[in-house]
Amino acid sequence: MSERILVRKIEHNLWQWREASAEGAWLRDAFYTGDINLLKESVDGRQIWLIVPGQEVVSQRVEVEIKDRKQLLKILPYEIEDSIIDAVEDLHFVYGVIENDTIPTAYADADWLQACITEVETTGAEVQRCSVDYLQLPRPADGWILLLENDVLMAQVDSGVGFAVEQPMAAAFLTALATQQPAPASLHLYGDSEAALMALHALLPAEITQNETIAITEQEAGFWDLVSAERLPAPEFRSGKLARRLPFDKWWHEFKYPIIAAAAGFLIALGTAAMGLNKAEQERKRIMAQTDAIFRQAVPQGTISDPLRQLRGMLGNNTNQAQASNAVSLLAGVAPAITSLNEVSVRSFRYNHDSGQLQLNLEAKSFDTFETLRGKIAETGLSAEIKSANVYGDVHQAQLRVSGAG
Repeated sequence: MSERILVRKIEHNLWQWREASAEGAWLRDAFYTGDINLLKESVDGRQIWLIVPGQEVVSQRVEVEIKDRKQLLKILPYEIEDSIIDAVEDLHFVYGVIENDTIPTAYADADWLQACITEVETTGAEVQRCSVDYLQLPRPADGWILLLENDVLMAQVDSGVGFAVEQPMAAAFLTALATQQPAPASLHLYGDSEAALMALHALLPAEITQNETIAITEQEAGFWDLVSAERLPAPEFRSGKLARRLPFDKWWHEFKYPIIAAAAGFLIALGTAAMGLNKAEQERKRIMAQTDAIFRQAVPQGTISDPLRQLRGMLGNNTNQAQASNAVSLLAGVAPAITSLNEVSVRSFRYNHDSGQLQLNLEAKSFDTFETLRGKIAETGLSAEIKSANVYGDVHQAQLRVSGAG
């Protein structure tokens, strides 16, 4: 697991971010604030946990009767539709764990959430997770936590339930909360300055400040002093229709040149193979033509069907199969050496049954060619001897006798 950066959207084109290790420890004491261009310099190519502002996210606990979670999540948005101003189809819903026949539910405009994610990913980063700011506050199990920062009140009052509101409206929200919710056992107040802490205390309704059963603590701290880098608590907005998709565009950008090079290499190899096959086919036709020519020298008239089979029939008979086989063996040993030298042509050949020798009458442009041919035949294990040689103008003729070794 690699390092990550927690990125918090404050308002339009204003962001805060802080780097954390893979183990969830802050790498630096400081966090950074800037516009999208400054953010890009820090997060390009990195993994991001995005925290969106709570003013746009509504959360509440909903009573449920259905225990089948899969079925419940399909109908739950329509169960609370009457309390929602926007169309259900335009919202993105996420849910917590069912406890005591209730489930924490949070929702926000789907297009707005997608726009937040897209805006960060245009910097080259990858948004792995996405949650809301007020649910990152470390709420005690039996209490409430309130943070006043940058004239915005963030509150988490139950597991997976809270709100964020501008300071001028905060008093009304807290009064409604105190009348609708049971009094908490403890209340933790935080402000990003001493003045903010005093202002937060002044926002509390009398139902809370005069309730001696509530343990109230106050501390000067900001959002980044409270939030943990180990994990992002629910809800996880990177789910459903906003779930991460395979980064095909990124993969194509990274691998398109190797893919193009591989495709070009494949086409070149295919072309080379085709050329090789064509050359081999031409060579096969040349050898067949040469074989037919040699056969025609031995048999001037008649039909050519299978030259090798026909030569076997000419060189042997039914009572002397061993000798015919020996002749064919000599021909098979000599033929590759002859075909490897384009300068050599066979005028005629004859096999002597008594001596077991194959006599070839050859033509070439130089005597050295005959010597080369003799050497190639000798390399096959046969015995080759030039018996005579003559010159007629530019043409050299020679008689070559070939026999089995030993």
